[in-house]
Amino acid sequence: NGYGGGASHLITKEIDHSLQLLPISNFLTSGSTIQSTSQSDESSSSKKKNSSADTQNAESIFREIQFAFLKFFTSILENYANKYTDKQRKNDPELRHKEYVFFRENRQVQQYEFERERFLDEGIDSKFRPWVEKLVGTQIFAAFCQEREELLERQSDAIPFEIQYFDEELIAKKNRSTLRTKKIKTEFLDDRSLDVKSVFVANPPNLNDLDQSSYVYTTFPQQLKTSRFGAIRKIQPPWSTRRDKPALARTKS
Repeated sequence: NGYGGGASHLITKEIDHSLQLLPISNFLTSGSTIQSTSQSDESSSSKKKNSSADTQNAESIFREIQFAFLKFFTSILENYANKYTDKQRKNDPELRHKEYVFFRENRQVQQYEFERERFLDEGIDSKFRPWVEKLVGTQIFAAFCQEREELLERQSDAIPFEIQYFDEELIAKKNRSTLRTKKIKTEFLDDRSLDVKSVFVANPPNLNDLDQSSYVYTTFPQQLKTSRFGAIRKIQPPWSTRRDKPALARTKS
């Protein structure tokens, strides 16, 4: 279970499916899927027939799990990047040179620091505090803060995609509120330049001029025969080209 759109709203979904959970490292690459376990000794032909449907079903389940975690963390951390309003900064002289509520700037060393205790006091629902107290003490949350602290220190417009994505998910969540009359744009989430616009179907292997249809090697060949290389076909990318992803730079110990 995870917390959904509001503090009191719970996401409860029973998934009637047997899963063989994989190490978390398996999910760090794009396109990873959860493999489903077979409940019966099906024949080889039946497994091949149903493999495509099983893969799609497992992928769908994995996406549902991802979405549940995303909704949970956007509810817990929705205020972490809050900024002072122009009115607040105008009325309070101490806030005139401050931008973020929970990121404190140390001007002497020119570094930012996320104020964990203040965030626990002011940035979350009191119902969440016991769990969030554990969260803010973890190494992964320290890395979460460090990436954003260093981004503020660099004052760079090249924001890494993963930070843009999460922060705009927070904005989109707030935009869905009926209390917000002025919606904020989410240009990164609305960007469709990487949508797949075409599909390139590769030709099957060319068996012409081969001495036999199959070969068995004890090891991978140390040298390939260049005479068997064919001409490389040029294809257009199936999506629009765009700038490279800005890299995260960690300099603090």
